[in-house]
Amino acid sequence: MTSDELKVILEDNNAKFFGQVLKHVDESIDKLDTKITKRFDSVDTTLDGIAKRLDTDDQERVAAEAQLDRHGNWIGQLADATHTKLVPEP
Repeated sequence: MTSDELKVILEDNNAKFFGQVLKHVDESIDKLDTKITKRFDSVDTTLDGIAKRLDTDDQERVAAEAQLDRHGNWIGQLADATHTKLVPEP
């Protein structure tokens, strides 16, 4: 066997070996990418849920404050109509 034939065989073997290594690395990276994507999707879904709850809480708080103001106005009107003096308790 000549040195040129040996070089060809070594290059062929190296090409096969590094091809297998790269295939393994690509598969590993794909698996990792899939895991990361699933985790980010989970975090995104969780954050969306939290944001929705905060928005709903803010809306409910505004509605409750408006209702308290309305009740206060009604109580004041009733007190005026019945000539009742409203005095805060000590």
